[in-house]
Amino acid sequence: MGILVRGSGKAVLDSLPLGQKLCLVLSLVCLLAVGCQNTATPEDTVEVVATTVPEEVLVDRITYVGLRGNVFTISPDGTDRRRLTGESRVSDDVGGGPLARSLQSTNIYAWPAWSPDGTKIAVSQLQTINNETEISILMIDLLDGRVTTVYTNEEFRLVATGAPHYVYWAPDSRYLGFLIADRVGLTLLVEDTQNPTVPVKVETNAPLYFQWAPDGESLVLHAGDAVQVVPKPFDTSPPLLMARSQGFRVPALSPDGTLVAYAMDEPLEEGRPVEHALLIGQAGTRDQTHRV
Repeated sequence: MGILVRGSGKAVLDSLPLGQKLCLVLSLVCLLAVGCQNTATPEDTVEVVATTVPEEVLVDRITYVGLRGNVFTISPDGTDRRRLTGESRVSDDVGGGPLARSLQSTNIYAWPAWSPDGTKIAVSQLQTINNETEISILMIDLLDGRVTTVYTNEEFRLVATGAPHYVYWAPDSRYLGFLIADRVGLTLLVEDTQNPTVPVKVETNAPLYFQWAPDGESLVLHAGDAVQVVPKPFDTSPPLLMARSQGFRVPALSPDGTLVAYAMDEPLEEGRPVEHALLIGQAGTRDQTHRV
């Protein structure tokens, strides 16, 4: 029942029957109670994304983690903000950002990564139950709204400060590569998101860096002291060694995937200091490597 009141408040109230007066007073009390309890921020009031997302919203979108640890997408002009994950309960009196507050929360998300085709987002989740925090990688399918768990860590370890995982999609948007931290060091795993089973273990080492080939058929790794290329299938194909060096050398593939550039220490010569060189070679072989 709705009541529209115009004119002087006292005069109108005096002219109303007793029943309508009571309804009006109760309505005002309810409105005041709701208003006093409503402390939501603009971030909290954004609606969760629908189960079916129009294809056009998958183009030119930005994904980010809000102050309360939830995942959002938004248009470049700041409009059409959508929350992809549910409400998180974070204690406001704990400082240090969402990751530092994770033990006070139910769910906190970090480092979302959009697939190249714009249909999926992979994101780290920190979930706390009974003061025990578990970290995992989730995949959010933006076409049908499904959320699936790709991997759950056996223990709580971060790959770096503030980073539960390093996640990197293959160019085909099907395979997902990710680094986890374990007791041995860093481990690279790959999951087929179209046919999910147990993620394939590619390498365990430290330091460990990886990059997908443009065709998604191989990975170039900086693993320990080695630069190597690992072709598919990752669980059975041996790595192809390109070079060994104690220097820090993050490899980079050429756009066509045929060449690898990397930095390494040149062999020591008596009486000369260590020299660092940039080399370019054919992917997967130690032949035809030249210094730039």
